[in-house]
Amino acid sequence: MKSFLRLLCPLLLGLCSIVFLAPLLFVLTGSLMRPNEFAHTYGANALRFPALVPRLASPAQYTALLLNTPSFLNAYWNSLLIASVICACQLFFALPCAYGLSKLRFRGRRPLLFTYVVMMMLPFQVTMLPMYQLVKALNLLDSRWSLIIPEIFAPFTVFFLAQFLHRLPNELIEAVRLESSSPFVLYRHLIVPLSMPGIVSSIVLSFVETWNMVEKPLLYLSDMRTYPLSMLLYEAGNRATATTLAGCVLYLVPVLLLWNCFKDDICTGIAQLQIK
Repeated sequence: MKSFLRLLCPLLLGLCSIVFLAPLLFVLTGSLMRPNEFAHTYGANALRFPALVPRLASPAQYTALLLNTPSFLNAYWNSLLIASVICACQLFFALPCAYGLSKLRFRGRRPLLFTYVVMMMLPFQVTMLPMYQLVKALNLLDSRWSLIIPEIFAPFTVFFLAQFLHRLPNELIEAVRLESSSPFVLYRHLIVPLSMPGIVSSIVLSFVETWNMVEKPLLYLSDMRTYPLSMLLYEAGNRATATTLAGCVLYLVPVLLLWNCFKDDICTGIAQLQIK
């Protein structure tokens, strides 16, 4: 029985991996197809099982996007700028808030943390109308700031870091306070170094969420010059071509780079997270 289970588990995992990776493989191969082959494979009247290898692979779609499509490059820059600013500002505000919620004792701490949990669980559709009214009142519609400012104070990063900091021994904090009463020394020499896996995990998760946002740009933006890449690909999905699939492949590059660079910290941060 044990030998059967040992054989079954890898087979099930391999099958799940194939099901998960097959769409990505088809996107990659479709992005390398020439227009005639793409229309023959993905045509509305003749949908066929995609070939694993194009008959005549061509990088022309990537060249067209990177060299001859300013709107794609502008949307790419918008996405990188928006996601980077949001992540940097979230870290700036979330780490002190998380430290206060996890290590400081004050009246109303638990109700405040519970409020963060409730806000984190609310879907965007619930807060969509008041957020739109707020963005409109701040005169931020059709600007990148309409996406940046509401996300800076997103509750997920605070809650994630608060749970991670809660694991730090209070004795270490007291030992540092005996050496120096400066909160900056405490942050620099203890909080930030020991929390680095949690910080990296939360920022990468926040970057991925921001990078993939569609509903908020759809609600706040009408000027194509301010579109992030996710919004541009969303609209291009109605007329899928090999160039659209090439844009999807390029869309994956920043997320894959982040995973490749910080995969150890991400795994460590999530593994060490204990919700108490």
